[in-house]
This record gives sequence, structure tokens and C-alpha cells, in this order.
Amino acid sequence: MQHDGNPPFEGPNRDVLVPLRKEFETFLTDICHSTNSNCIGEEFHEDYIRNSAATRSIAKSVAVSLNISHLFCEFSIAERRERNLMKASNPDDFAVREQHWLEVLEGADFNSAIFLCGPDHVQSFQRLLKANAYKATIIEGYYKGELFPKTS
Repeated sequence: MQHDGNPPFEGPNRDVLVPLRKEFETFLTDICHSTNSNCIGEEFHEDYIRNSAATRSIAKSVAVSLNISHLFCEFSIAERRERNLMKASNPDDFAVREQHWLEVLEGADFNSAIFLCGPDHVQSFQRLLKANAYKATIIEGYYKGELFPKTS
């Protein structure tokens, strides 16, 4: 859902994903407007766009169209290899990755941000944000989750 490339897992085929991605783009735009957010951060890195034969990040496209900031907050593939964090669904790696996302956010200039992450991170990342004195509200725990398998 985060990009316009091939999904790395079982789920809806490309014909189904095209309208879902457009719907997600509208959903994200509406959320940015309703929350007055001036930044979109995401559990994603440009390396993963290239690896999935994608041409764009949906979140970055929305940010550009709204003239707000966008942050790729995930480690690069090389950084994940260096840190031995290559299994996306390994809960032991979550804390390291989520701390990195927080550090990226802390280095950015924004008043209110929307952060996109996988469903396995929603609760734990919210706790980390709150533990660091950020207001964190879950708007959608698993967008269209009925169509996609969870990673754990």
C-alpha cells in the first residue's frame, strides 16, 4: 500500500491494489488536512521503492502535493544488514528500528506529523512516542487489514 510497486507478500493482485492505493492517497490527504499535519513520516526507505519495482512512495507523493515535509524513517538496506536487522517481522528488532524512527523524527522540523508504520509496530511505537513526551494518537491501526496478511 505504501508504494506503487509489487507487494512483497501474499495479498490483493495489482489490479485490486491500484484503486486501493488511490483510496489510500485520498485517505492520507484527508487525514493531513483534518489534523493540520505539516509532515508525513513513514517506516520506509527509498531502497525499498527500488526493490519493489515501484516509482514512488504514496506518502511522499501526498506530502509533495500538500507542500509539507516527508521523512523516510527506516534504515537503508545496507544499514539494516550492518545491524543484522534483515527480518522485517522479528519483534526483537522492533525496538532498534522504532528508536531509529524516533531519532529521525526528532531531527525534523514540524508541528504535527502523521507517521505510517506496519500494524505490528502501531502499539509499541505509540508507547515509545508517549514515553518521549509526544502526543501520539492511532488514527488507523491497520488500513484495509482485512485484505492483507499480518507479518506476525
